[in-house]
Amino acid sequence: MKRFFVAAVLVLAVMFSLQPALAGDKLDAVAVSVAESFLDLIDHQDYQASWEQGSFMLQREFSPQEWRKELEPIRPLFGTPLSRSLIVLRQRERHPGYPDGQYALISFESTFSQKAQAVETLLLVKEPDGEWRVLRYRFQ
Repeated sequence: MKRFFVAAVLVLAVMFSLQPALAGDKLDAVAVSVAESFLDLIDHQDYQASWEQGSFMLQREFSPQEWRKELEPIRPLFGTPLSRSLIVLRQRERHPGYPDGQYALISFESTFSQKAQAVETLLLVKEPDGEWRVLRYRFQ
């Protein structure tokens, strides 16, 4: 009986110690999914929809027309996306130039039909409604 009790306590301890890690993995998966959906809109040159899905801060910084002007002259030059591999995923509570909050920095190594290697980096913010939204998009 004593062994059973000790084993049960150990099992519960392991389960509860994994809980934060599992919650973090779920957060990571949600943030990456939002980033991938945003990139899909950019890939299809649907800049209006990408602006609409962007964060409040992105929308304050750029009008829909300004957002289009940022992306339209450059992004189509890369051609069709062929592959994307996640290379960076960092969550943080602070990001320079922005108020404290929950941020996710996500980078993909990408290949395109007219650009053999590029890095696409997105900064996401968790907004007051609890949703992750893109705050910044940069490609090099």
